[in-house]
Amino acid sequence: MNGTFCDFFGRFRLKVDAKQIGLVGIGNLIKVSMKQFIPFVILLFLALSLKAQSSFEVTSSDGYTVTINLVPTDIQVNQPCPFGYNYDVVFDYDISFSGTNIPANLWTLQGNVGCGASTLFLPLNNSGGVGQTITNGNAYEGDCSVAPSVAALNCDEFVLTIQGPGIPFQQINASFVLPVDFLSFAARPNGKSVQLDWATASETDNDFFEIQRSRDAINWQSLEQISGKGTTSDISTYTFYDADPEGTILYYRLKQVDYDGSFAFSDVVAVALGEAPLAAFPNPTNNIVTLTASGTVSLHDLTGRVLQTQNNGAQKGQLTFDLSDLPEGLYLLRAEDSTQKILKH
Repeated sequence: MNGTFCDFFGRFRLKVDAKQIGLVGIGNLIKVSMKQFIPFVILLFLALSLKAQSSFEVTSSDGYTVTINLVPTDIQVNQPCPFGYNYDVVFDYDISFSGTNIPANLWTLQGNVGCGASTLFLPLNNSGGVGQTITNGNAYEGDCSVAPSVAALNCDEFVLTIQGPGIPFQQINASFVLPVDFLSFAARPNGKSVQLDWATASETDNDFFEIQRSRDAINWQSLEQISGKGTTSDISTYTFYDADPEGTILYYRLKQVDYDGSFAFSDVVAVALGEAPLAAFPNPTNNIVTLTASGTVSLHDLTGRVLQTQNNGAQKGQLTFDLSDLPEGLYLLRAEDSTQKILKH
């Protein structure tokens, strides 16, 4: 088997003091070519993010769940040195609704970001969606030797305020710690099974990993618990075999649980089994997607308008679509017999 393996270092996780909350994220998928697997296999690895992220799941008594993923990506300097500088924090957000009785919008959805002694207000889209937002606190840092970065400014505290139909007014506090320092997490076919491998550089109060599987990366099924190493500074490796992988494309993630019951979710790895005429990667993307296909493949917006078209003829080969000039949102890649959704963020 030939392929590309993706490592990641310094994985952050989130501890929270409210129920129904976890750390969730789907990163970029990287295709791996395989010479042996019948009838046809495309293996996808996750390019895991190095950035801290806050993720919340709040379930309404009306039957719907709100999932909020926030990633601090940058510092916007409003007034530069030499006499200190003013700044705000830039966030990527992904806010989605699932379940029944989904409202048009929440009544309140906002946050406060703690950067050292400063607190900055963060507006959020109460009707959901994917995009970017920025705090409006205009905080001041008097020491010009402190780099304008999320880490250097200690922007590691967050308070979410939420209220909506079936969701009473509440504030949820979150902070970042580093209980498990992941080295790698990957999934690959192994005979009729799917093999999961992961490694950690260190662990602190790590009780166990719960392996979860999904067909749609939304609804998850618990498969097994693997005991952690507690507290250790040694490299630890883990392997799990899913002996009954049902489906064409399967998603896997790890739920890492501490002794005190606090937990965090890893990012997601995906494995495509069987015929997969369209498997574009990375997805989501912010610019380029690549896929292997034959014939004509076209990129459409949700109205059906054709934005780009490429043709490989009868020979299967690699195609690349550039979405960098397109607005954020959902797009469709269409071949003769299949369609794939692409999320631009």
